[in-house]
Amino acid sequence: MRKKTTSALLVAAFLMAGALLAQDKWVPGSNGHVDGFTLYGGNENGKNLFLCAGYMGGTYHPGKIVGSNCNFGYGGQEITASNYYTLQVTQESLKRYSWHKAANGAIPQLNGYVPIEVGREGTRILYVCRAPYQGGVHPGKVVGSNCNIGWGGREVLVPNYEVLMFRTN
Repeated sequence: MRKKTTSALLVAAFLMAGALLAQDKWVPGSNGHVDGFTLYGGNENGKNLFLCAGYMGGTYHPGKIVGSNCNFGYGGQEITASNYYTLQVTQESLKRYSWHKAANGAIPQLNGYVPIEVGREGTRILYVCRAPYQGGVHPGKVVGSNCNIGWGGREVLVPNYEVLMFRTN
């Protein structure tokens, strides 16, 4: 029952943002497995990092597939979750997703684009971001003035980042 409920919550988050096409969906995954055409959130050591969403503290947090887990920043630590969701898209809808530069907690305001929301902590919306760190680019969430990413066992705060957005028209 939890998988069905949590999947519905992720879909609802995307529908609220107006950013999920009927064919795009968050699908459950585990142990590093990724099905279909899934969005990349960054790269490290010459490898693409799939975007994922892991559950912690009552909501979903964006992160990256590393080995068998979805790794994401939470509470000052890098959390590893063996059960997670990945965003599967079609080749057609992929053209509508793009990364836009931002800094210091800002979310780009672009006509015809909406930022991708993965979860909420109280009234705070968790938008998907990615930031350069230690020679790679790592997906995370915009919190306060930073893009918070999981790296090296801790949550790293990076003030210059990009926000994942979806073109609505």
